[in-house]
Amino acid sequence: MRTLGILVGIVILLAALKAAAALVVPLLLAVTIAVAFHPISSRLAARGLPPVIAAVITVVCVLAVLAGLGAIVIVAARDFAASAPTYAEELQHGRDAVVAWLEAHRLGDLAPSADSVNAGARVSGLLADAVVMASGVLGDLMNVLFLTVFIQLEAGLLEQKLTLILRDRGAEDRTFAALADVQRYLRVKFVLSLANGVLLGGWCWIWGVSNPVLWGVLAFALNFVPIIGSLIAAVPPVFLGLIELGWGGGLGIASGYVAVNILVDNVFEPKLMGRAMGLSPLVLMISLLIWGFVLGPVGALLSVPLTVAARIYLDHHPSTRWIALLLAAGTRGYEDLRSPLTRGAVADGADAD
Repeated sequence: MRTLGILVGIVILLAALKAAAALVVPLLLAVTIAVAFHPISSRLAARGLPPVIAAVITVVCVLAVLAGLGAIVIVAARDFAASAPTYAEELQHGRDAVVAWLEAHRLGDLAPSADSVNAGARVSGLLADAVVMASGVLGDLMNVLFLTVFIQLEAGLLEQKLTLILRDRGAEDRTFAALADVQRYLRVKFVLSLANGVLLGGWCWIWGVSNPVLWGVLAFALNFVPIIGSLIAAVPPVFLGLIELGWGGGLGIASGYVAVNILVDNVFEPKLMGRAMGLSPLVLMISLLIWGFVLGPVGALLSVPLTVAARIYLDHHPSTRWIALLLAAGTRGYEDLRSPLTRGAVADGADAD
């Protein structure tokens, strides 16, 4: 009965989050940014700086990072807009080649369908949609920045309030330990995503694909989306490689994306993050679907941080560690959850051997 009540409560909470997504999404982004940069203000305060000055310096760091990323995106978008006519022309040539191939292989009945595709209109439509989306993102970003500033300025006071609310020393230690683990996850994920974007943008530049900066930014952003993010980021540059460089260029670009993602996601990420913050592939996919459905694209982008935060917090509470085990990528470190009777049987078997 208690489990059923918990499940009902989770469903109600998700429904409420979906209904209030317009308010929740900027707040979640602001909290995520504030949590990621909070160690800066903590270290500055530990060195003797007044909390307000430490918070102001941290806010400046946040604004500098966001301004840098924004400048890169603006440059990439400008280059993409300038290359749009070239893309439309190349797509038109590709369409003509498909029509010619269909007619040459006695598939002329399909040629009118291919010939009706207006590449120029498709590219123009994509640009118009991108402008509308950029306007909405810019408005949301201003809200996120304001929220981040106020959260950061009150971070020290929030810590004091949280300490008073928790009361129990053990609960306080578990909560702040979970927060530190989440900060470590965000820091490592940011560095790995940045490396992913730089390597793949450089790979596109080496092959001569148009707008390599744009594809590097896309690889950086979508690396935060589990499983399908890297696949989505690879589609545009590989497609352009096929159009501009032929099959050899397309396959070469695709091989670089496969190699970099295998290296970053399966070699460096597990070593830097450790299994303690690992999530099983099934949980990753379910979290992507749930958070994407509840909060839209931003939910998909934050699905892993949100789920990792929940798993780490559950792991630090003895009564909920079994839920953390269900979310984890393995069973190592959870041997204490085995029942005393089972532990005794295993120990007897070991003694008999």
